[in-house]
Amino acid sequence: MNKPFVSLYIYTSLDGYITGNWGSAPETAESSEVFNKLGFEEKDGLKLHFQGWLYGSKTSLSYFTSEVGNLEKSKVRVPEGDFIPEQNVDRYYIALDRNGKLGWKENTTDYNGHAANVMELLTELATDDYKNYLRSKQIPYIICGKEKIDLKLALDKLYTKFGMKNIMLGGGGMLNWSMVSSGLCDEIRLIVAPAIDGSKGATPLFNSNFGNNNQPVGLKLESSKVMGKNTLYLRYLVDKD
Repeated sequence: MNKPFVSLYIYTSLDGYITGNWGSAPETAESSEVFNKLGFEEKDGLKLHFQGWLYGSKTSLSYFTSEVGNLEKSKVRVPEGDFIPEQNVDRYYIALDRNGKLGWKENTTDYNGHAANVMELLTELATDDYKNYLRSKQIPYIICGKEKIDLKLALDKLYTKFGMKNIMLGGGGMLNWSMVSSGLCDEIRLIVAPAIDGSKGATPLFNSNFGNNNQPVGLKLESSKVMGKNTLYLRYLVDKD
């Protein structure tokens, strides 16, 4: 299949959580800076040059937007299929949004001051009202399944329709597991902070509780490096065999 190279690039505590109070520990300031520089900035030629950031709906609601409010009733039937307005865009924020519930004030968002244009991955469950709302905001969307997001189809469309050669997978735990366990994630790059907190209810890096596949996935360590004084940078290749 045609697909971008998918890198799970994420900032995690030593005990494997991507949310929680551990990020407030003073020792994590260096790690946060390393994560930002390596993934998003041009400094020292380190930037990974991701063409898209792929996130699940829960992560989008937690950090980037809120649920859409009452929608204006669509007066005309929205054309079937994908909506791909002509845009000269360097990078997309790609949101999984099965039913069409994310509300965007505009067609751009940012992560730590780094901008990206919004794109939505929908299923056929999304209403004409919601798709018309996205069209009014000039937010592109692609239809990727009837009731569940078909991740293979989504990646194929990102490659063939948008020319994406590499994208960043950024969570949450259920999406990370779905991508890795189905062989759609090519590598895992972890910035490991020197902190733990054992938060009850914090989001783990991987969560297989709501999927059909909880078989272990093997990894091949490609490199390990200490960044600064206390930050660990690990790169694994996913063993797809």
